[in-house]
Formats: sequence, structure tokens, C-alpha cells
Amino acid sequence: MKSAVVSSILVVVVILIAVAVIAETQQPKDMLKQERGLMSAFTIARIATVIMLFLALPELPYEYYTLLRFVVCGTTAYGAYFASTQKKSAWAWAFGIIAVLFNPFIPFHLGRDMWQVVDVVVALLLVVSLRFLREPKSPAAHAQASL
Repeated sequence: MKSAVVSSILVVVVILIAVAVIAETQQPKDMLKQERGLMSAFTIARIATVIMLFLALPELPYEYYTLLRFVVCGTTAYGAYFASTQKKSAWAWAFGIIAVLFNPFIPFHLGRDMWQVVDVVVALLLVVSLRFLREPKSPAAHAQASL
């Protein structure tokens, strides 16, 4: 039963990552559209990561948690980069610290209860980042909003 659940989760994650890659690799005509494409992929990656973090709360095979480390580390490392390009240093630091915590190469070993708390806190932070760390508005939309 657990292997079927893990397989289903992995299929969903692979599909979401594929959608993010497709969105990112589209060739936009200008820099603003390129930033939007990257942000769309980043948004999809954050949503997929939040889902994976909440699915990690019950006991699952160790391989799932290893995959989770790679996904969270990758998503938050890119988030740190993106936030720094947007001059949002608090978000850059937060994402950077999370990337180090979930680093799969030199892992931190915490107890199961502590990891559950960390997973929930990181998931909530990623959800909040969907609101506060967004793609830049186009000049036309910005001008229209100021009217």
C-alpha cells in the first residue's frame, strides 16, 4: 500500500516538474516575459514542494524523504537566487537557510517529530512566499494600476 502511495506521489511530482520545465524553456520575446516564465516555473515548483512537504507527515519509506530533500533544496536554492535578484534579502536568507537545512549531500539529522515541525513551517513559508515573492508586473499593468 505504501509503495503505491509513494509511486503515485512521484508521478504527480514528475508531471509538475515537467510542466515547470516546459514553462521555463519556452522562448519569450523580451526579458519581462522571460522573467514571467521563470516565475511561473518557480511558482509550480513551490506548489509541488508544499504538497510533498505535507505528504511527508505520515511515515513513508526513506527514499521519499531523500527525494524530498532534493526537491526542497533545489526549490529553495532557486528561491534564494530569485529573491536576491528582486532585492528581497529577507526572503533570500530564509530560502538559503532552508536549502542548507534540506541539503541532501551533507544532511542534517533531526528526530522525526522535529522534521514534521520543520516540514510544516517550511510548507507554510512557501505558501506565504507565493503572495509576497511574485513576478514583476509589466510596465503597462503597473501604469494601469496606478490610474
